[in-house]
Amino acid sequence: MFVEYVFPDAKWISLSDEVRVFSSMMRAQTNLRVEAEHLTKFSRNFKASNTVQFPNPLLEYCSNDVLVEEYVDGIPLARLLEVVDGSANEIGDFAELKKEIAGIGINAFLKMLLQDNFVHSDLHPGNLLVTFAAVENTRKGTWSGWWGEDNETYREQHEHQCGSLTELANLDDEAFCNALNQLSATSRPVLVLVDTGLVSSLSQANLTNLRDLLVAVSSFDGIRVSHLLAERSPNPGPVHDMPLLESRMSELLASVKRSALRLSAVTFGGILISVFDMVRQHQVKLEGEFANVGIALMLVEGIGRRLDPNVDLLQFLRSFLPSSSLRML
Repeated sequence: MFVEYVFPDAKWISLSDEVRVFSSMMRAQTNLRVEAEHLTKFSRNFKASNTVQFPNPLLEYCSNDVLVEEYVDGIPLARLLEVVDGSANEIGDFAELKKEIAGIGINAFLKMLLQDNFVHSDLHPGNLLVTFAAVENTRKGTWSGWWGEDNETYREQHEHQCGSLTELANLDDEAFCNALNQLSATSRPVLVLVDTGLVSSLSQANLTNLRDLLVAVSSFDGIRVSHLLAERSPNPGPVHDMPLLESRMSELLASVKRSALRLSAVTFGGILISVFDMVRQHQVKLEGEFANVGIALMLVEGIGRRLDPNVDLLQFLRSFLPSSSLRML
């Protein structure tokens, strides 16, 4: 590849492999029947969830050039972020609502990554909607059905009060926040993921490697992380100064540990840059598939930081990792 010819060190981060993987993902997006199949698979994977939803495709009307799916009435997350970052602070801080949405999104991403091995790789705010499910009396109540499906009484009451969620999003900030306060008092958020053309999956070997790597990272074991990167490299070979790599990785994870992986204190973009710099200098070749995981993770990180900068990612991550593996380290 030309870039690796000009910048030979780029081979250690598998830049050409990453471009090939991303190119394949982008080509798949041009066939809308593939996206319909993605929606079907995501809906199946999240069938048991009452906090995450995907619109169902109408397969009989779909083709390579046309995608037909059910309409979902929801508030674009981009609109919600717009007001919670600004005028909402004067009307209500929506701290509980923001925290709930952040938790739903992080759990959904980790489930896709570590359980399903089928990841929505374009999770920017424009591809996320927030709808609501009714609860009995308070936010601490029990679920009483999907808004707009089982609970017709709630749906009719809501539409009488503030119209559809799509219309609600077009209100001015004060009216929107007042309506959001009403919804937050009687219902809980449901995250709807759309535009599923761009997805990623790892080979079984790479999925195992990623899980093992995350176990070591969540235990802040820099030596273990260094050896996993070296031993499970696609082209394993002599590492340039392994003791120094172990030391640098341990220092990086120690700094991450001090932040408790809170988004207000740590950025995955910064961590990835540090890791890329280490593998380049110590000549450890990275697996190309991991780059797309990193990109998806940074998108989720950006949304999570705006919703709940104090969220503890480590707590979420550990719930998806084998407890037996964590105890061994």
